[in-house]
Amino acid sequence: MLTPTRRRARGAYLCGMKNRVWALLLSCLLACEQTEPERQPPAKLLPKAQVASIMAEAMVAEAVVSVSGLAFADALARYDRYERDIVRRHQTDTLAFRQSYYYYSRNADDMEQLVQAINDTLTARRARLMATLPPDSARTVPAVPPGQVDSAALRKILGK
Repeated sequence: MLTPTRRRARGAYLCGMKNRVWALLLSCLLACEQTEPERQPPAKLLPKAQVASIMAEAMVAEAVVSVSGLAFADALARYDRYERDIVRRHQTDTLAFRQSYYYYSRNADDMEQLVQAINDTLTARRARLMATLPPDSARTVPAVPPGQVDSAALRKILGK
């Protein structure tokens, strides 16, 4: 025989289970509802080549900021400034770039082509940079002292 205390505890447990079941069903319905609009391209869809070029420059900027030795908040602010400069140089806006990247990332084939294009771009830039080094050097790119990276240095690294 259940005591009143146990009866209340059992009722609360079952009520909690009902809420979880309803929450699960609701989240499944919402997830199914959202799949169709994601397949449609955004209004300002950028070409894959442009997205790949922006991503390659953003990766270089991220690497430059990560070796700069700045505090997290300063590094984040500097990377945001670099990202704005990169997007502005490509004559687009951050929202269009992010929507295009998200759209391409939803399809495995598109994403594979994008990653290959980014890899090719970075490999070509590395080859250009290595070609500028003297032949008797160790073929290593000198490290940038912490806090010494600015927009001019980033443009020089990117070859712009």
